[in-house]
Amino acid sequence: MRPERNLASAGLAALAAWPLTPPAGTMYMTSRFQFIQDENHLVMVGEQLTAHPYRIIPLVGRPHIGDIPMWNGDPRGRWEDGTLVVETRNQNAKYMLDQRGRFITDEAAIVERYTLTGPDHMSYEATIEDPNVFSRPWTMSMPLYRRQESNVQILEYECGAYIEAARDAE
Repeated sequence: MRPERNLASAGLAALAAWPLTPPAGTMYMTSRFQFIQDENHLVMVGEQLTAHPYRIIPLVGRPHIGDIPMWNGDPRGRWEDGTLVVETRNQNAKYMLDQRGRFITDEAAIVERYTLTGPDHMSYEATIEDPNVFSRPWTMSMPLYRRQESNVQILEYECGAYIEAARDAE
């Protein structure tokens, strides 16, 4: 049986609870996102993907575009059996990885692995290598789950501190 190579058609096009991870933004925060995929690209649309609410990941074997730093880096995806492997370079290094202030530089290389483990589950793994910050590459992993509610939708993200300040001003 051929491994599933389309995350959207595999049933995970519905929104998932997603702890954000590099290069998509701040780790340890939850956000919803959606996969949209065609033959040549995987697009991740989300509520909290750093400065941009989307990531466009080419799947056609193009080389990285060079030294043009981007908020979500310059990702390139490929399939290894049933796992989507995304290599990202050219980070702009203007965001933190987490609330503890961990950061990366523009020389960071990030490899993500997305593997379907069931109809509503996916395994996520990210390996971060940045010789300017870390003494060796390190890897984090976690399960991702598809949301089950029938009316789940991507919403505009609003910063909690902003909402609280506006409420206090009333």
